[in-house]
Amino acid sequence: GKLQASYAITDYFNLGIYSGITGLTGKGIDGLAERIHSANFLWESGLRLSLSLGGCRRKSTPATESVPVTPIVPARPVEEKPAVVEEQTPVEEVETVPVEEETPEVVAPITFPVIYFDFDRTDIRNSEIAKLQDICNILRDNPDMKIRIDGWTDPWGGAAVNRRVSLRRAESVKTWLVGQGIDATRLQTQGMGIDYGENTASKARRAAIIEIKTKEEQL
Repeated sequence: GKLQASYAITDYFNLGIYSGITGLTGKGIDGLAERIHSANFLWESGLRLSLSLGGCRRKSTPATESVPVTPIVPARPVEEKPAVVEEQTPVEEVETVPVEEETPEVVAPITFPVIYFDFDRTDIRNSEIAKLQDICNILRDNPDMKIRIDGWTDPWGGAAVNRRVSLRRAESVKTWLVGQGIDATRLQTQGMGIDYGENTASKARRAAIIEIKTKEEQL
């Protein structure tokens, strides 16, 4: 719950003082270790300065000027002259040859292995080293390719904590690839947080690789 009292300083600025308390409960917070959170209640208070934006004024529409109307004078009838028919020279027919259209070559998208992690861990497991080596070989064979590493977590714990953990998992994969000689500018990382769509928690704790393509490559 939160409570706030405000005072209008001007027509646009309001100064207020607020205070409130937030209680956290449920399986998610109960399943975390004590080192991750110290209490289930968060108390916050302080001053808040608000700005109110007014609507835009409508521009006045300029009055239309009256345009003098010129009277229409009927035109004199024009005498029609007989059309002169010219003799047409027969055109030789040219045989057209159908041109076969070239079918663009369809390149199959590259599928990268998925790297899985243990519960509440961000370090690389020994069983995933072979997958990382496959990813490294793909990047070496395609020197112009750039990828994005998306880190994910299971639904245990708070959203903020899981977002940090997911980013660390993506950074762990990037650090391993850079250590193998892959240019860091070709690798982007992103912490996706909790994967609510994955039914298996062990499958949710992962780092997925996605190729970054330009607009021309997507077309």
